[in-house]
Amino acid sequence: MGLYGYDWNLNTGALPEQRDFHKTLRLAGNIQTVITWDKDSLNNTFSYTANDGSNHEVWFLDAVSAWDQYLLAKQKKFHGTSLSYDPNEDTSVWKFFHPGSLDSISI
Repeated sequence: MGLYGYDWNLNTGALPEQRDFHKTLRLAGNIQTVITWDKDSLNNTFSYTANDGSNHEVWFLDAVSAWDQYLLAKQKKFHGTSLSYDPNEDTSVWKFFHPGSLDSISI
């Protein structure tokens, strides 16, 4: 699971810009947008129009959505999960993702 976000420019179709968790939240706050939770992807998302007029869609993972994805992986009987490390991630994710913490969790 990636503990970061992607900022997609919908006009250019270019590869997305990767954003860390804190930059993603700062952007959402600066543009005063509403962050929504997508039940199909289990991710947070928001849209905005940049100063150049291009339309953007941002998707990102926080601790709650990481937990939801972990539970889905367990339900689907995945043999394991891994997290990408980013020093600017939602640090509350480490309250439940730490060595030895997940082996005893039952759902």
